[in-house]
Amino acid sequence: MHLKTIINSLNLHNWTPDLDQDISVTRGYISDMTSDVLANTHQGDLWITQQNHQGVVILASLKKIPVILLANSKQPLPDMIKAAKEEGIVILTSSLSAFEVAGRLYQLGLSGEKPVETVPLSSVK
Repeated sequence: MHLKTIINSLNLHNWTPDLDQDISVTRGYISDMTSDVLANTHQGDLWITQQNHQGVVILASLKKIPVILLANSKQPLPDMIKAAKEEGIVILTSSLSAFEVAGRLYQLGLSGEKPVETVPLSSVK
């Protein structure tokens, strides 16, 4: 799903407007536990959280998560915005709860299902 569609449909505030918004996200994931995000997110996910510190951006960069959405009117701290700009990670905020944001994203067609892992035929014996 295109990020621009998500931003416009949910009336989200973009804290990194200079970054490319013409990107696609593959699914949504909600968690405030960094260990959970480390274990269960995938490249291309949109991460919904209430954590608003620089460590969130570091983890998103490590997992190749292009978008962090802060729910419940959480505001990103200045060091978080700076790190996000440096890493090319879009930071969005919503006054809605994480539950409500996830429900609306689902209604738009964004899934929470894990991507199907494929094995190249050349590696099958």
